Amino acid sequence: QVKSNIFADMEATDKFIDAWVSGNNIILSTKNNRVVSFSTDWAFKYVNVIGQDKWSDISRLDTFNSNIYLINKEKNQIVMHSPSLGNFNTWKTYFKPEDSKKISILDFAIDWGIYVLKNDLSLIKFFSSPYRVESIVLNNLPNNYAFEWQSRDARIMAPINSNYIFMSLNWRILVFKPNTKSFKDTKYLDYLGQLEPQNEKIKSFYVPRDWEIFVLTESWIYKVNFEVNWENKIQITK
Repeated sequence: QVKSNIFADMEATDKFIDAWVSGNNIILSTKNNRVVSFSTDWAFKYVNVIGQDKWSDISRLDTFNSNIYLINKEKNQIVMHSPSLGNFNTWKTYFKPEDSKKISILDFAIDWGIYVLKNDLSLIKFFSSPYRVESIVLNNLPNNYAFEWQSRDARIMAPINSNYIFMSLNWRILVFKPNTKSFKDTKYLDYLGQLEPQNEKIKSFYVPRDWEIFVLTESWIYKVNFEVNWENKIQITK
């Protein structure tokens, strides 16, 4: 049974565009660059940045360890806001200026390090201690991968409860396996396969744990169970 709740304080010209789970709450970003918290007691609340009049341009939102991470398009940066008394502190940038000039950020994902998906669909990984930016090799890619970047409809996800990296690309979900379980030693990802609905387009997806993906299409939410067989290939299971 579907339940709904209306955020009465939202401006008529605004709408939710992205969301992520943070602890027991859901953090949502809006078209007008506002951030909203939705708690387990069904309460909506605007959250603000201490020392800033407003949030920076929000093109992508993620959360990790209760912090909010955003892409700042103007500075071409990944920025982090830490929580403080119900709101968030002003941003902390990650890339050095000389590195941010070389990186055109399309999306990012966090597994203690930060994967950055660039506009050309190449991948790098950022580590803060010690500071380093490393290129990540993508092995065994399908032949049409190099041409997919023209649509730029891509998202990357590195779930904490999974040993795999996921990318949504033109209504498909690509599955990759890192060369190691140690996030500090990631050098390459092996492409294992992809999930693609026959008659619908994937709008979004969520990975709660290994072998399970929830997929949102234009008409329904599906739970897809899969495994990786002895040939390192994706296999759908019931």
